[in-house]
Amino acid sequence: MKFCVRRKPFHGYKECGDRCFIKEFNRKTLVAVIDGLGHGRSAEDAAVKAFEYLKKDYHLSLSEIFRGCNEFLKRTVGAAMGIALIDHENCCITFAGIGNISGRVVGERSFSLMSDFGIVGAGIRKVKVETRPFEHANMLIMHSDGISERFDVSSYSEEVRSDPRRLAEAISREVSRSNDDSIIVVGRVVE
Repeated sequence: MKFCVRRKPFHGYKECGDRCFIKEFNRKTLVAVIDGLGHGRSAEDAAVKAFEYLKKDYHLSLSEIFRGCNEFLKRTVGAAMGIALIDHENCCITFAGIGNISGRVVGERSFSLMSDFGIVGAGIRKVKVETRPFEHANMLIMHSDGISERFDVSSYSEEVRSDPRRLAEAISREVSRSNDDSIIVVGRVVE
């Protein structure tokens, strides 16, 4: 898959508590968006710690990843996290999210990926995991709450929509909030 990631720190800060983790393995692609609570050093520390956990245990089920990461982040401010696992062989996407991470699949049949309430690191009761079809022509968009959900992909030109880099840059430029860290990840299958 081809991805573009755009992230910005809270206005006036160098640290950014928003991160992503992308791993391709066994004809699958795992994409995680992490939003450390708040901003500044403590948010960045939580996001980096979640990233470290994912580097080690990305191969587990989504429920196991969330439970393990919840334990791993207990001495941090915690984080919101959304994880999408695209299974290219079976043409499906599995998603789970805790906190304010948004996602959508854009294609012939577009749909949103829904996160549950909570904070990874502060206790998780249940992780809702959802699996849906994912066609090779689809595009995955995931972002933190530093990006407004009020963007319409169809309002961009075909030239912008067809290029993950251009689309991520346009959305980040137009609807990122200056009063929060932000991250957007846009990806599509490259044939």
